[in-house]
Amino acid sequence: MIKNYLESIKRLYEKGDTREESFYSILADFLTELVKDIKNIDVDVRILPKKTEAGNPDIKIWKGTNEIIGYVEVKKLNEELDKIEESEQLERYRKAFPNLILTNLLEFRIYRSGNLVDKIEIVPFKSFALLNLTSVTKSKEQEIKDFFGKFFSFALPQTFSTEEMAKALADKTKMLKWIVSSLFEEGEKFLSDLYGSLGKYLITDITKDDFCDLYAQTLAYGLFAARLRSKNEFNRREAFYVIPKTFGILRDIFKIISLEDIPEQMEWIIDDIASLLAHFDVSDTFKKYRAEKKGEDPVIYFYENFLAEYAPQERERRGVYYTPGPVVSYIVRSLNAILRNKLSISDGLSDKKVTVLDPAGGTLSFLEEAIKVAVDEFKEKYGDGNLKEFIKDHIINDFYAFELMMAPYVIGHMRISFLLEDYGFQLSEKDRIKFYLTNTLETKVIRESSFPFFPSISEESKNAEKVKEEIPIIVIMGNPPYSVRSMNKTEFIEKEMDIYKQDVRSETNIQPLSDDYIKFIRFAHWKIDQNKVGTLGMITNNSYLSGLIHRGMRKKLLESFDEIYILNLHGSTRLGEKTPTGGKDENDFEIMQGVCISFFVKTGEHNGLGKVYYQDIFGMREEKYKYLESHDFKTTNWKELKPAEPYYFFVEKDFSMQKDYEKFVPITKIFNKFSSGVKTRRDNFIVDFNKEKLEQKINIFTSNLPEQMLKESLSLKDTADWKVSIAREKVKKVDWKNYIRQYAYRPFDIRYLFYFPDIIERGDSRINLMQNFFEENLGLVTTRKTPEIFGIPCFVSDKVGDIHLIGDQTYFFPLYLYPSADKKGLFKEGAKPTEKFPNIKPEIFDMLAKKFGNCPSPEEIFYYIYSVLYSNIYRAKYEEFLKIDFPHIPFTSNYEIFVKVSALGKRLVVLHLLKSQELNPPIAKFQGAGNSEVVKVKFVESENRVYINPAQYFEGITKEVFEYQIGGYQVMSNWLKYRKGCFLTLEETMSYCKIATAIARTIELQKEIDDLFPKCES
Repeated sequence: MIKNYLESIKRLYEKGDTREESFYSILADFLTELVKDIKNIDVDVRILPKKTEAGNPDIKIWKGTNEIIGYVEVKKLNEELDKIEESEQLERYRKAFPNLILTNLLEFRIYRSGNLVDKIEIVPFKSFALLNLTSVTKSKEQEIKDFFGKFFSFALPQTFSTEEMAKALADKTKMLKWIVSSLFEEGEKFLSDLYGSLGKYLITDITKDDFCDLYAQTLAYGLFAARLRSKNEFNRREAFYVIPKTFGILRDIFKIISLEDIPEQMEWIIDDIASLLAHFDVSDTFKKYRAEKKGEDPVIYFYENFLAEYAPQERERRGVYYTPGPVVSYIVRSLNAILRNKLSISDGLSDKKVTVLDPAGGTLSFLEEAIKVAVDEFKEKYGDGNLKEFIKDHIINDFYAFELMMAPYVIGHMRISFLLEDYGFQLSEKDRIKFYLTNTLETKVIRESSFPFFPSISEESKNAEKVKEEIPIIVIMGNPPYSVRSMNKTEFIEKEMDIYKQDVRSETNIQPLSDDYIKFIRFAHWKIDQNKVGTLGMITNNSYLSGLIHRGMRKKLLESFDEIYILNLHGSTRLGEKTPTGGKDENDFEIMQGVCISFFVKTGEHNGLGKVYYQDIFGMREEKYKYLESHDFKTTNWKELKPAEPYYFFVEKDFSMQKDYEKFVPITKIFNKFSSGVKTRRDNFIVDFNKEKLEQKINIFTSNLPEQMLKESLSLKDTADWKVSIAREKVKKVDWKNYIRQYAYRPFDIRYLFYFPDIIERGDSRINLMQNFFEENLGLVTTRKTPEIFGIPCFVSDKVGDIHLIGDQTYFFPLYLYPSADKKGLFKEGAKPTEKFPNIKPEIFDMLAKKFGNCPSPEEIFYYIYSVLYSNIYRAKYEEFLKIDFPHIPFTSNYEIFVKVSALGKRLVVLHLLKSQELNPPIAKFQGAGNSEVVKVKFVESENRVYINPAQYFEGITKEVFEYQIGGYQVMSNWLKYRKGCFLTLEETMSYCKIATAIARTIELQKEIDDLFPKCES
């Protein structure tokens, strides 16, 4: 047997055919004989379909419908398996397949659950090729049989824990996604048609990668849903028959997957997933989980574990977060109380006239809790004798939800059907949970012809449209997605959003009003207005409470609703929020943005602007959860706010200094032109510490490397607005080295930028202004809003700069404008401006000339402004105003004071550009022998040292210097942390010492500025 195998390989090899696929049938016959000889069983050794770009193993070995033994990946004769072992392809296979052989036909390696467990070489390649060695000794033959016996003996565990199954399913779903992606790229018509229809009618911003991901997850979770219903031996064919008819769309999918011919490349992996699930005792596992976790939902727990393994970054991007139980409970119980106490509906959610909608249903956490509260309310008041009738007449008919993503849609249906079964109610074929797959923000009905393979989608669309347009809704609840770059731009929602935007049309950036959560609030607002009575309760991003750009939105909400209740849960890591006593403040979710719970109440008796009630909750996550579990709308200690024009803030504000501050000159009235900094959306590609490394990346980008390899090597992805292939061609047409610029990335952190507009998504609207920094210039860098935890809200740059230079949204005010910059001529090699003009408005020069009797220079005005912004007194005194808009500058009437303050500002500017003589000698030194690698940044206050690794440190740095903050950045710490894992150069260590010195001198100068500042206000 072994001799025949080796001789067959030898004959083919001597013919000069070295392609691996030429040997598949020889290996398959060998494996079939081996397993018969070793185990005396018949197995199916199947050569899998031709490989695609995604790749699949070459041979599958199985017995029976669900008994998969393992997979074999074949490489060319004499190919080095050590190199293959570390490849991305093998890593993918090792994760997806618990029993895998890698072979070059002579050497074989077994991997179990990703780990190498055994290997054997039948004969060395040299002996085989040169000495015609085609036989082995008896002992070697037994060794070979023992090796393959180990492989053939593999069996999946009889039981899996929830965590183990979630991980195993996630690994196989990743493989499925690869295969779907490959088939899609090859033009599989069914997939192409479905992608086109989804993009046109449901998910307008869906990319090809997103589609393949969505489809793979849908198939995997569809099989999981089917397994939950299966009582017999489970396989792909059975899935269709056990999926309830009420799961219309899922049945459409599995009619194709289970009953029709599907591409072989997909068939084997779907069968593999079905085989895996067949070994999962769902009923017993979930019962145990419920018992151990005191009733927590095992379906959701499984889904969260699956997402964490499958695609944690996608989970974050899509906002697929399981809303914490205490949050859901607080909102639902509070809405129940609002119905009783504010809308005079004494039976609350159990009242037959109450209709409920979750417009961002997800996995139906809110609807599930609403059903529980309604059932408890009904049973407490009327007993459980007619509970089934109550569920059929009210819950099934009056509780609605929408969802856009297929996997949570499937899980939501599973979840509610299980909940109803717990109440003794079995869904019949006529019963339908009113949970529809639809784009909430679209009101057009999808025609059946748009989804020929999925007639149920059209039916769902019609039902959803009826809810949107006709059915009165009294209660809306949920946790809408957060996505400031929303692609949800349907005709319906864009028209509705105009209502929130009409009062702020003059603003330069109203993009925050396009965040998805704002659109969902607007949808709910519109829906409650339809009914003229109702209530809305949601947990959302809390930026709308105080955002300047949201003032028109707040005004419209006040005009529509009688009462608004805001429970601000804070927790913004982006803003570094702390408790009022300086303690840690955690978010209720694993996200950076702070959140709040909002209730809006419309009684139908509205007159004038509504009232606003407010409360803060700070602290650790568990503390917040305890509060939410033990309180509701009635027991929360609300404080009434008095929102006033023009901002109508939904948070507490102290405006006692308003009259003084309004006398000052807004910085936007001082400079003619300004713009936010550059937003590349792909910093890892076009920004680098090192110019040579950046050039290497652009060289790769303009090379002839195949596009897919290029994307992987540079970590690039196509988006709805930007395509690698188009950008590549444009870069190839120019002398791209002319587009590399020094780049002010963070305070004191200068890097290199490939500043080519077509590499930047949607181009770069800031380019006309930023080109003014291609020549000698100064730029005042500040923010429109200064968060509470911000340090100095100001810096200076003489270079093109990043949008996040000192915070989330950084603006640049150049001192001079070069007219030729508007024509983009400065990109041309050797191009020089012919003239420059001050960017300061003429009326500022006139005002100061009138005050002083002579006119200060543009530089003197710039330095004065810079100095004022570094005044600690100024920032403390006008903190509330700095939080909501650009700084206003007080100009003194005393010329002598002006000159002194301006002189201090000049010293600051030169220090911050690291050009000052005051930096010599530096206050800090770099000490210790080593390789200068930044391993871990650690400040030791008692030693005045900042360690970068155990042996090396910067000394002479005080706590005040180390903790000094410019904008949102603790400079001395962040500068090093950005370089973690890097080896500091001589120039970098010297720069760090200079930065420490600049900050120390800045602290001294701020004291001098504070001494003069009171006279700046007179």
